[in-house]
Amino acid sequence: KQAEEAVHEREMRFQKMADSAPVLMWLADANKLCTWFNKPWLEFRGRTLEQELGNGWVDGVHPDDVSRCLTTYITSFNNKQPFSMEYRLCRQDGQYRWVLNNGIPCFSEMGAFTGYSGSCVDISELKTVEVALQESNKRLEALSTPLEELVEVRTAALLHSEDKLRALATDLSLAEQRVRKRLADEMHDHLAQLLALGRIKVGQVKRMSE
Repeated sequence: KQAEEAVHEREMRFQKMADSAPVLMWLADANKLCTWFNKPWLEFRGRTLEQELGNGWVDGVHPDDVSRCLTTYITSFNNKQPFSMEYRLCRQDGQYRWVLNNGIPCFSEMGAFTGYSGSCVDISELKTVEVALQESNKRLEALSTPLEELVEVRTAALLHSEDKLRALATDLSLAEQRVRKRLADEMHDHLAQLLALGRIKVGQVKRMSE
């Protein structure tokens, strides 16, 4: 009798703790059927415990997520492995909220598999942030291509300008050389005429040429 009372007391303590927890909690037996949900779960769903027991909780999973959710659930049960999955669960107001459901296998003191215990947290706000970040990344990617093309165009224009400047510098250098040569030729002809007229001497011509 004392042992029964001790077990009952532990169960009551667990019940109070679970009902005051800020997460949605559940238990399932070895046959994959849910046997218990805490008060926050039932308040979130707006349904009775009887409605959620067994596979009743599946009615609240978004139609697009049911197949993936059950596949993860059943596969994990068969392999007796922990699982973590995200899906949309219908709230009592009819709005679907993203939840993160974590489940762990339970075993008796003798090592026999007894089922699963799990908890869910509402991650809808995090999902909203994730979607916003994804949209921002898409916009950045959409902008990156035109920016890269603009940089390539500007770089090509700068290289073209540098080529034009080098060509202009070469032309100026050649023009300067031609002008110097023409001036030298004209001076030589002028000095030759002066020398022929006898207006200057040969020594003066050499000094002028230098």
